[in-house]
Amino acid sequence: MMKETAVNHKENSAFMCLDDKSIVPIGEPGKPVLTGVRAHNKLLVASGSALTALDHDFHVHGAVASVMFNVNIPDNSSDSFYDGQEHVTLKDKVFCPSTPLRHATEHVSIRRQNNSEDGLSLTTPVFFVDTDGGPDHMTNYWSVQLSYIAMFPFHQFIITLDMDMLITLCTASAQCYNNPAERCMSILNLGLQNVALAREPMMDNQEYHVNSLTSLKKLRDVTSRDEVFKQTLNDSL
Repeated sequence: MMKETAVNHKENSAFMCLDDKSIVPIGEPGKPVLTGVRAHNKLLVASGSALTALDHDFHVHGAVASVMFNVNIPDNSSDSFYDGQEHVTLKDKVFCPSTPLRHATEHVSIRRQNNSEDGLSLTTPVFFVDTDGGPDHMTNYWSVQLSYIAMFPFHQFIITLDMDMLITLCTASAQCYNNPAERCMSILNLGLQNVALAREPMMDNQEYHVNSLTSLKKLRDVTSRDEVFKQTLNDSL
């Protein structure tokens, strides 16, 4: 029904599919961690060398790839919805975790770039959103609903997207393959296969300090009080 409605109002509609790729682990200096993207647990290793990257090691840092697939709506609802432009926003999971409000901010920026002539108002006032599960995308969560509401209004105090209609859908459990954004993950996997990542080392005293911060909460608490340390750690990542 959602696809049929989008096709019927094609000239006035935008269709976007959303999903976050699983967190890509980043190891400590000199201790790279495998990205976890590998076919049947097999890896390419140069002849005469040993596989020294860590696998399933404890790590705090990681990269989050948020995928927004801007679909070119076809002429018929039975045609492919896998044609369009893919936007990937790369974030650090420590300081820039995926949240509904952060996604909403990204939506506004991308939609103004692609569906606006003046950089503010939209040329397509009807917006369809197809999402996957997770607390930052689950449409029956209040936090997600409020983030969509924040994108919607237009008056003298709040200027966002000035939409006339917003229709959202979240795939059922174990049905994520129905979300076109999920298929885009295979493209990202090509670049991450046979790769292990680690951050750059900081000064010895800073490394000694960060080694005791073994959880996201501890790391965020300390960096919230020390901007210099936070910036140095960001540069390391």
